[in-house]
Amino acid sequence: MLKEKYNIRELIFYDDSFTLDRERIIKFCGLLIEKNINIKWKCETRVNLVDQDLLQLMKKAGCYLIGYGIESGNQRILNMLQKGITLENVKKAVEITKKAGIEILGYFMIGVPGESEREIKETIEFAKSLDVDYAQFSIATAFPETELYQMAKARNKIPRGWENAFYALGGTKKIVSLCDLDSQTLQNYLRTAYRSFYFRPSYLKKKLLEIKSPKILWRYLKGLKILFGV
Repeated sequence: MLKEKYNIRELIFYDDSFTLDRERIIKFCGLLIEKNINIKWKCETRVNLVDQDLLQLMKKAGCYLIGYGIESGNQRILNMLQKGITLENVKKAVEITKKAGIEILGYFMIGVPGESEREIKETIEFAKSLDVDYAQFSIATAFPETELYQMAKARNKIPRGWENAFYALGGTKKIVSLCDLDSQTLQNYLRTAYRSFYFRPSYLKKKLLEIKSPKILWRYLKGLKILFGV
């Protein structure tokens, strides 16, 4: 209906664990292929909820990008966040996703309560070491009643007006630091993360070679403008 009635050419599934029910996704992809829907789509999931066969089927069904919640390049931080994954899980998921021909967006987070500068730097370097196509770096935000909020509150890191917390790029809200670094230092690390990831000579060369049309060039130029504004 979306395609035939509204001429939709692409879908985004905003489900943090899209592949949680493996059999459901196998059926979903099978129907897309069987009915020849021929629509492009992207999704989000966890690195420990994919395997080679599933990814290849997803690719065949039109999936061209997966966003993985990697969060940190330090195992202690991953354990503290109760992610239930290892750095090796991350590396393996990236490897088999690229092998399936699917692009990768890695989500990373800095400024977790108790996180040190060394661990923040490890996350930035880990992101650069992975073969991901895109990376989003965010400053940890503690929403009320979450475990992260309780962790930050126990360390007296929750000021009045939690809604001023900063998330990802842009905006004019004040950054609220949940770790022992001050807000300005944390913002500097966020800027460093984006610029050191996207302005690597090897990355720039790769993206330049991908420019095959004015549309792609325009998209990259818009992205570049955003990066310069970080």
